[in-house]
Amino acid sequence: MPDRLLPPHRPRLLRRPSTLARAELVFAVVAALAWPLPARADEEPEPPPPEPPPPARTVRFGSPGVFVLSSDAALGIGATTVENSDAESFFVSFAPGFDWFVAPHVSIGIDFFASYVSEHPPGSPQTQTTAVGGGPRFGVDIPLGRSLSLYPRLTAGLESVQRGSISHGDPWLDAYVPLLVHLGPGFFIGAGPSVFHAFSNEKTSDLSLGGERTFVRAHVTFGAWWGGEPAEGVKPAGIVRHDLTADVFGGRGQFAFSSELGSSAVFRTNGRGTDMGAFSATPGVDYFVIDHLSVGLAVTFSYEAARGIDQTGGAVAPRIGYDVGLARGLSLYPHLSTSIATYHVSGGNADAEALVFAGNLYAPFLVHVGHAFVGFGPFLSRELVHTKGNVATSYGADLVVGGWL
Repeated sequence: MPDRLLPPHRPRLLRRPSTLARAELVFAVVAALAWPLPARADEEPEPPPPEPPPPARTVRFGSPGVFVLSSDAALGIGATTVENSDAESFFVSFAPGFDWFVAPHVSIGIDFFASYVSEHPPGSPQTQTTAVGGGPRFGVDIPLGRSLSLYPRLTAGLESVQRGSISHGDPWLDAYVPLLVHLGPGFFIGAGPSVFHAFSNEKTSDLSLGGERTFVRAHVTFGAWWGGEPAEGVKPAGIVRHDLTADVFGGRGQFAFSSELGSSAVFRTNGRGTDMGAFSATPGVDYFVIDHLSVGLAVTFSYEAARGIDQTGGAVAPRIGYDVGLARGLSLYPHLSTSIATYHVSGGNADAEALVFAGNLYAPFLVHVGHAFVGFGPFLSRELVHTKGNVATSYGADLVVGGWL
């Protein structure tokens, strides 16, 4: 039987690849695709990822370059007339007090005042009093927490007071130690004791004319601050400054406070006994019920004892206001209020009690810095009822310092 024909011999490359050979082939293809190709000359390499920004350095109260304006400053002019009477008065006051931090937590400032008052009481001759004085002051801010600090200040100055042919010129010292609560960016409220002493050889009985005298009082102050540069040596006391566009004054739900809100207690002596003692308190606040529209209430209580005569008074003044934005950081904030006041005078030959009802309008232009504002504008007050005298009208312009939350 013939031998069977064998199949022709297949070349090795044409044989069916084994399983191992197929795996090697797949691995080679994948490796070839994953191998990075050299960058072309016309292609730029990708930039490295940006470095994280350095931590922000903030400006806080007490930083070098910070300017402080408090409610100790005053700028005003006004007059009062009384119907069916020759009684009248006129005043001008200018007290541009401010402080500037020249180093971390160390400030220098100026305490200057100038005033002119002309008074013509009913049945009495007219009197004119001019007072000018001032001097440098030094302060140190002591941080006690993130929103709390102690800010003692010492002022040394000279004064000159003249009424008619009588004049006095005396040196004086004034120390004030308020505890500050930093409620918002650029805004604080402070309260604390102060002592004022004038040095003089004069022993006048009328201490309003000068002479040696001492005032001891405790009072509330408002302040606004701005400017400044970040500093490593400034501890975190006070809320950081905001940009003017970060928040807008007059938004719904905000509370506004101003320098008319305050309290004080004063004792004045000439070294031979207390000449005058007084206490006053005016808690008041405004609340924006909707954007730009606010309602508020101020309550005043006062007591004064001087030269054997006691005077007690109180008032309630509901009010409504509307803030009108004029430009970035500038607005007009008119207030309309009514006030009901009563006072009682007793002692000596005086024994009287009166009730006064008045309408009041105040329209300051406000400059906003963070959560603080400084304003100046006209005011008008008209008594509608006065049970113990003729009704009076007062008008003029006044300065206001405040802030909002």
